[in-house]
Amino acid sequence: MGKQSRRKGNAKKNLSSPRTTATAQPSKSSLVNRIRHGDLRVRHGALTAASATLFSPLSLSSRSPVNMEVIQAVSERVMDEDAPCALCALGCLGNYVLFQERHTHGNKVETLLTPILVTKMNKACDSIEATAKQMMQEQQTSNSENSSGNAQSLERLTLSIMEQWSVQSLCLHALCGIVEGTAANNESSSILFHQRDEFLMTVMRSFYLATEMITGLANIGIANCDSEMKRDIAMKEHQTNIISDVAVYAARTIHSSSDENPTFLASVMTSDGWKTIVSCISNATLPMLARLHCCGITMISRQVSKAKEVEQIVFEQSLPVLSQCIIYSNEVASELHKKIIETFQKMKEEKDDEKVEKDIIRKVDKRKESARLIARRQKQMKQQSKYSEQINDTDNTDKTQMIDDVKKKEVSQVEATDETKAEKEEHFDKALTEWKNTCLPLKLSIEIMTNAFALAQDEANAPIDDYDEMAWDSDQEDKLQNDIPGTLPAFNISKEDEVFFQQVVNLGTPDRALSLFGAIYTALVTSGKNSDNIHFEILNDLTDILSKSTICLGNMFSILQNFWKSSENDSCAIWNDLTQCLRASKDENMNKPIMFQLIAAALSVMVALLRSRPTLMKWVNEKDLEMLLSLVLTENPEVGKTDEEVAATVSDIQKDSITMLGILCSEPHPESVNERVCETFLTLLLRTHSITTNVMSEVLNVLMDMYSADEGDANNHEAVFRRNNVLSAFQKSVPILKRKVREEESKESISREEELVLKEIILNATRFVKYKKGH
Repeated sequence: MGKQSRRKGNAKKNLSSPRTTATAQPSKSSLVNRIRHGDLRVRHGALTAASATLFSPLSLSSRSPVNMEVIQAVSERVMDEDAPCALCALGCLGNYVLFQERHTHGNKVETLLTPILVTKMNKACDSIEATAKQMMQEQQTSNSENSSGNAQSLERLTLSIMEQWSVQSLCLHALCGIVEGTAANNESSSILFHQRDEFLMTVMRSFYLATEMITGLANIGIANCDSEMKRDIAMKEHQTNIISDVAVYAARTIHSSSDENPTFLASVMTSDGWKTIVSCISNATLPMLARLHCCGITMISRQVSKAKEVEQIVFEQSLPVLSQCIIYSNEVASELHKKIIETFQKMKEEKDDEKVEKDIIRKVDKRKESARLIARRQKQMKQQSKYSEQINDTDNTDKTQMIDDVKKKEVSQVEATDETKAEKEEHFDKALTEWKNTCLPLKLSIEIMTNAFALAQDEANAPIDDYDEMAWDSDQEDKLQNDIPGTLPAFNISKEDEVFFQQVVNLGTPDRALSLFGAIYTALVTSGKNSDNIHFEILNDLTDILSKSTICLGNMFSILQNFWKSSENDSCAIWNDLTQCLRASKDENMNKPIMFQLIAAALSVMVALLRSRPTLMKWVNEKDLEMLLSLVLTENPEVGKTDEEVAATVSDIQKDSITMLGILCSEPHPESVNERVCETFLTLLLRTHSITTNVMSEVLNVLMDMYSADEGDANNHEAVFRRNNVLSAFQKSVPILKRKVREEESKESISREEELVLKEIILNATRFVKYKKGH
């Protein structure tokens, strides 16, 4: 097809011809030039192709970062007057923000996109409000005149308003990704500093419009709606949930922006939107995720403001909603899992059949027959084999008739392939969405409760002061002693927090969290033995919930030591349950990654329990001790290349086991026990290549505690120290640990806080060696 030429003086104007835009400076990139092309069809084609290739989630997570010039060109199309182009551009940018793991452009992208996205959202809000008014007028006219023209106009306006909600959704996905990814709470941030007020006002406006629309549609209902306009919108929302998505992501964006950002939070609490946030908590017509994010905002506000009215909101509204979401039903989960497996298998069978059809296309030339006919015959042969045994049991007449019936049946099935494929994919997506909608509120409520307890811990912890970079590598002990971080103060709970924690216990939230942990743990033990029969999406969600509930329980045991499960009997019962969990998960027939995750989860909770309940130490028996010693020497599976996540989990298992042994050895214990623990630790230190930095530092730390008791102390085991030549092990291990820390620093794989802790341990170990040499 040749290019269409414009003839000068042609009076007949093509009404369907696309609008053009001003031409920009030509680029060396053909993609950039196409995105900036004057013909909207070229622009839209380029953006569509880019969204499926360069800006696809898979590509963004595996390839090198997208060129800044391309991002600039795509961002220009966000304000395109052609809605499909603008939506496609927003989709590309949203994917970039959410899936590009290497944000090399960082603050540049945030600075570029923030004003564009905020402006686009405001225009979409204006359009929604204007279109809604116009629809009301059209509806009144339609009721009076009953004309078909008005009905078509209402349909067009309905499509227009839903299109603007799609714009809102895509903008919020991108903004939320920026806030949770690259934005910082300082002057370098455009979204949380320079344009904070405009950003907050726009997101709150979007949130208000969405919640008002959802509430209005829920109140009228689809079946009983007396307005055709509202019924159409309600039906489209029921199909797409796009307005609900706007409400959820607007609330999530405000929630994420408020985290560790008192200035932004103060703006939220003094804005007109604060009342909307509070009222949404108890609004059962709104999506649960939106309500939970509002709960999270109030929880942070309580911790920061200490205001009585905010505390009352949290006690009367937020905590009950959060508590009711922390629940897991095995019956419901099993039913959803069954539905996912069934629909997935059907969809997989259809895709396998499609693959068969594609594989035989290459045979078409050799056989003068179409690919589809060959595919049909292949499918017929496959299905016919199912009937072969039945056919062989009949006489020849019946055989012929049965074969004909089978062929006719299978031919009709093949002809309906396209429809059944789409239906099966839709059924699977629906089943998976139903499962996700069940898991997401549970995950979010656990996260919010975890953060509430973490904030209380942070208030009691003094910040670690920075110190000279080279101090840890020096022999100037006086300078080192002055520069190392100070000892953290004892944990103190404020009166306000005491009331808060007691309210949490009264609502039964910690008991729900403990039950959740047990239910997920049991489900994963079963799944680990039958991992082939569980869909990977379900497995990922279960392990994610287990991880979140583990952290939440650890925080609860630490903070609520005087409020919940504080009696010796209660503590002992939980300890015994956890040791049973450990033994149940140590099964050679279990999927290894799942087994390691289960062991790590149980150990993490046990550490928190043992630290906060010292009376438990006398209940630890010899079997428990042997199990902990064996876990210290856990090794990564040697099947293929070890996955990084599995290696990190094994490291956590070793570290927590060492920590617990250190806690147990802090109390007077027999020399034979000390000998066993010492030998195990020294064996681990010999694994210089596989041992991680955190594990090695923890071993040295515990060994220093074990052998620092003065002579005459009941816990002095100097004879074991000398007999096992522990001092020599220290002299060999400290230089190795220094080297490992340097390597971690060069890779930027540890945080500044972790670096300071490791260097302090190295400093203490160096001083420990000097001390032992002098005695």
